[in-house]
Amino acid sequence: MTVRELVVRAQGGDLGAFDALVARYQDAVFGTALALLGSRADAEDAAQDALLQAWRDLLGLREPQRFPAWLRVIVVNRCRDALRRRPGPAALGEGSARSADPIAEASRRALRDRVMEAVGSLSEPNRLAVTLFYIDGYSVQEVAEFLQAPVGTVKRRLHDSRLRLRGEMIGMVQENLVGDKPGPELRARVQSELQARRAQWDALLHEPADDGDVGWARWFHERRMQDVRANAAQYGIEPDETLPRMTPGYRQRETYRDDMVDLPRRWGVPEGIELVTLRELCREVVASPVSIYRWEKQGLPVLRYWPWVLYDRERAGGWVETHAPAAAQATDPEQLRRPLLTVMEAVSSGLATPEEGADLVDRLGSATILRRRDPVWEAEWDAAHEEERRANAAQYGLAEPTGNWLGIPDDRVQHQWEVRDLSRRIGASPLDIIRLTRRGMPCLRYSPTVRWDIDRVVAWLQDHEALPEPHTIDELEFTALFISRALASGTAAPDEAYEALSGWFWLA
Repeated sequence: MTVRELVVRAQGGDLGAFDALVARYQDAVFGTALALLGSRADAEDAAQDALLQAWRDLLGLREPQRFPAWLRVIVVNRCRDALRRRPGPAALGEGSARSADPIAEASRRALRDRVMEAVGSLSEPNRLAVTLFYIDGYSVQEVAEFLQAPVGTVKRRLHDSRLRLRGEMIGMVQENLVGDKPGPELRARVQSELQARRAQWDALLHEPADDGDVGWARWFHERRMQDVRANAAQYGIEPDETLPRMTPGYRQRETYRDDMVDLPRRWGVPEGIELVTLRELCREVVASPVSIYRWEKQGLPVLRYWPWVLYDRERAGGWVETHAPAAAQATDPEQLRRPLLTVMEAVSSGLATPEEGADLVDRLGSATILRRRDPVWEAEWDAAHEEERRANAAQYGLAEPTGNWLGIPDDRVQHQWEVRDLSRRIGASPLDIIRLTRRGMPCLRYSPTVRWDIDRVVAWLQDHEALPEPHTIDELEFTALFISRALASGTAAPDEAYEALSGWFWLA
């Protein structure tokens, strides 16, 4: 079976296919780690961690045929992290178990140290080529694919290394590398860990996660009151200190809509001012969300009601016109059709931090809480709704959509989950939910909203043996921050993040 075929099957949750990939590449992974770390024990730890991370991130690999080069990047990053944490120099060529013959063991260790010292004297590219070529008989072509280097370049590196090492040392290098490579126990440990994760995942499917609301409501209210007082201070008025407190379960109910009822009193602003959302302000002043976010630090007036943000149209527009600040992120009106995607691209490129990205997502979501639809997309969404409702109805065997907004049986509407709550319910990354949906996991659409029927999702996951990496409720508590961190680390693409978030709030 080809590498591409194995990867595709593994992405579908086939542990056997992934085990075959581990068998094929574990020596290359270990050899890379050994070349970079110099320590056999550290290299084996890094190799195991890299293989487990590869399984966890496998759904994000869009070109399965590029698996070898993608896997190399993972192990190299693991090694770089290990080197940053290492307090002292590498213990080159350290042995494993203690031998019954200490004299023979001392001799072997001295030889191993001599060999590793010779290999360590090579440049890193040459060291990697030599280690991979001799550790398990990988061909020059296979080494080139793993290193993502031209075949001619690999041949030159091997030639230069042989000239430097010379004579019997090449034979000693091969003998020691083959003797030091991990046996089937590494593969067995990886498989055992993945089986344990499968059991954990099966348990999560049947045991709903705690919603984590205990003790949360009081903190939420006090956080908001700080914003209300600050808003009122901008206008020289007194805030209303009698606002009701949040109650547990607030996030799972429609009560958050009350935040926009009698808005001036709740937000601590005067009657009669015109409030606009971040999305609206971006388009009015032709500036990206990141630029406006940075301008706030320079004095652009803003109104907060955590986590929502609005702007006084007159004051904000006047400040931009008066100060003419430089843009932090170049943009144009066409890009601002999708301000959320602009934010995701900024986080992915490093222009914005994950924390800034998450904050901007909440700000863009303020339009939803105001029940404002995006006029740029409204006509297009409306045109798609009837076809979407028909497609939703067909999933339940209906010839015509029913009267509810999704067009499905009325008794199934209450079982539909948005990406945030589905993620928390089954313990899976919202990004993995999007990736699985792209591969066929059933969902319901009413643009830009996406919903998942929890019972059909669980059935599909079990039928396809799909195994996303399980996450705790604490990891998934703040969806936008979770996604932003994945973008910043390179484990998610902007379009995946955009799709995960645009159907949560009406953010597109």
